[in-house]
Amino acid sequence: MKLNFTKEQLLNASVGITRKVHLYRNLGIKNTNSTTSNKIKQLCIDNGIDLEQIIHNNLYETKSCPVCYKEFEVSKNYEIHSPKITCSHSCSNTYFRSGVNNGSHRKALKKPKSLIEKQSKNYNSHYRTVCFSNHEKKCIICGEENIVAVHHYDENHFNHNPENLVPMCPTHHSYMHSKFKHLIEEQVHQYVLNWKSNNET
Repeated sequence: MKLNFTKEQLLNASVGITRKVHLYRNLGIKNTNSTTSNKIKQLCIDNGIDLEQIIHNNLYETKSCPVCYKEFEVSKNYEIHSPKITCSHSCSNTYFRSGVNNGSHRKALKKPKSLIEKQSKNYNSHYRTVCFSNHEKKCIICGEENIVAVHHYDENHFNHNPENLVPMCPTHHSYMHSKFKHLIEEQVHQYVLNWKSNNET
């Protein structure tokens, strides 16, 4: 059997595949062996098609954690049945158990659902703008400047006052929501006190 598939044919046959055997079937190849498999693999390479990456992209999607802002991959099949919101158990505890996303949280109970939804839509852009308009955009612990998150000092994610927003890299921001909080808590506290002292009107 001659395997003279064009790049377009290979790409069309790879849409939605999650295993290499699916590609062979879509190309009309009923019986495959190592020789056939290697020829298809070489055809993909010759046409600049990364078959492994296509399969990976069809199996997984990238999401952003709303707590530490780190990107993480999740199974698309898993997402259908049980969507994953956060990247870890630690972030999940912060997001669902200790914050306003917990339906029993006192601040959540006081706010109408429509208001919470409205604030959530503008949440990411608003507080970061406020923070970096009043603080230098770098982690107060390690000085990281490339990727900088914002920590809410009083852990009230609706309080966007400048004195409540602390620039931190994703790693040290995660520290503040983990068992390692004590390692940097005093530095964060001193930063907030100094900022308030320097910005008193």
